[in-house]
Amino acid sequence: MTEMEIKASLGDMEQARLDEAAARLGFRQTGVCAEEDVYYNGIGRDFRTTDEALRLRVHTQDGKTEAAVTYKGAKQDARSQTRLELETAVADAQTMRAILERLGFRAVMAVRKTRRTLQCGKTTLCLDEVDGLGRYLELETLAPDELGAAEKERRIDGLLRLLDELGVPRGQLERRSYLELLMARAMSKKSDQGV
Repeated sequence: MTEMEIKASLGDMEQARLDEAAARLGFRQTGVCAEEDVYYNGIGRDFRTTDEALRLRVHTQDGKTEAAVTYKGAKQDARSQTRLELETAVADAQTMRAILERLGFRAVMAVRKTRRTLQCGKTTLCLDEVDGLGRYLELETLAPDELGAAEKERRIDGLLRLLDELGVPRGQLERRSYLELLMARAMSKKSDQGV
């Protein structure tokens, strides 16, 4: 499947205003969870240069913990975070972590967040509080891989219109992943410290 996604920083936007807009558009909350995503770098190729990602996600909701390993391909366009996504459940996150490390994959960084998920039809709205970054909104939908370019563009346009209806300025759109944002912040701190 192809994950079609746009993301925006929420900065100091009032949560109540956003909640009202989402409810008016038909979004209903489906859960609140904590997620820890550990990202790994490739063997023989650097995922930072190929724009790919391999992550192990541990998802905890209502006292229940689940894990999944996900591969994300390179972004497919200049307007969104649309990319191929392959994901499968993992019975034991610790064992999967050990397998990846023994195969030579190196953990790069962990991204921790609290995620509130809302759903309206086939569109998911995620409200994330990301450790070290702040508040973000993600709008996403899944599409078959064989979807034509024109239809993909139409669906991205739909997500952008939805962002407008939620009252989030397009100037707050962010194409970088949370991992990329955290890595840029870490590099900036090193630079500021003269390292």
